Amino acid sequence: MKCAYCGKEARGTREHIISSAILDLFPECYITFDDARNAIHEADPMVKDVCAECNNNRISYIDTVSYTHLTL
Repeated sequence: MKCAYCGKEARGTREHIISSAILDLFPECYITFDDARNAIHEADPMVKDVCAECNNNRISYIDTVSYTHLTL
C-alpha cells in the first residue's frame, strides 16, 4: 500500500476518517455506509491508507487540534 500522506510503500494501518474524540462529541456519526454490500454499520468509519509512522506520529496532532477547537 502507498501511504496517503508520505507516499512510502508500507503496510496500511486503520485510520479514523473522523477522530474518535470528535465522534464522541457527535455519537450520531458513528455510522458507516457500505455501498459495496448495500449495508449500514454502526461503527466509526475508517480507511486503511496510512502507514503506522504517519498515523501515530505525523498526523496525530490533527486530532488534538481539532478537538481543542471544537470544545472551546
